[in-house]
Amino acid sequence: MINVYLIWDFDGPIGQVNATFPYKFDSQKLVTEIENVFFILEKLDEYKIKNIFAVTGFTAEKSTGLFDQRDLIKSIYAKGHEVASHSWRHEWLPIFTKEQIMASMRRSKMILEECIGEQNSVVGFVPPHNRPMTWVKKGAYSKGDRGLYPFFWGGDLGNIINALKGEGYKWIRISSKAWINANALQVDAAGHKWYNEELKIVQNTCTGFNDTAIRYLKESVRNNTDIVVSGHPLAFMFGREESKDNFLKFLDVTAKMVEQKEICFSLLSANK
Repeated sequence: MINVYLIWDFDGPIGQVNATFPYKFDSQKLVTEIENVFFILEKLDEYKIKNIFAVTGFTAEKSTGLFDQRDLIKSIYAKGHEVASHSWRHEWLPIFTKEQIMASMRRSKMILEECIGEQNSVVGFVPPHNRPMTWVKKGAYSKGDRGLYPFFWGGDLGNIINALKGEGYKWIRISSKAWINANALQVDAAGHKWYNEELKIVQNTCTGFNDTAIRYLKESVRNNTDIVVSGHPLAFMFGREESKDNFLKFLDVTAKMVEQKEICFSLLSANK
């Protein structure tokens, strides 16, 4: 039986504002994302499975209107799902200073734990914008790099990892394929490696729930390899790999695999 880690990137309104490019903001999307999170939670209850929600810290801050989603975050955790940090306001980390990155890691973890009412419960970190940073010391370079090391401290993934360990994090998800694959950063979709030193580094296998994701899932079962699947609640509305229809099909397929004891949905946090 292999572990399936399904991680949702819940950007929240602040994440959508900071991720909008090139400035195609639509306030209805703020409402849609939150509605989709409620839908996801309903389906996870129905199928009796637990997922991981990486949430921006700002979404857990005391605010007003759509920007205040503390009750929703509390509900996610109360249902037994894991809450991870998606940074504080969905920053593109490589181009920020060390002090800014540390503040984002620290503030997002603190405010999320304060929101759900349990210390040391937020131990995972999912870098925003769905990309890793360059890991120059290991010979790995990521497609889409901006703010390259050594010119930018945050451009080196090793610095990010060391900072996370110092702030009490236990795992980080890496998401994009690298131009150069080194032993330290293996990114083959169905054969990724897991690193279990002080901080676990997990490679995203696929984003979305289409036939490709199902194929990777079946390959992982054959290879006896754990798998990470990622989704964005907002993406239901776009009708592509992460569509609602694909998600529902994915749930039906995985339900049969759970029943046959081929897979189980798991959390990366040790205290859930």
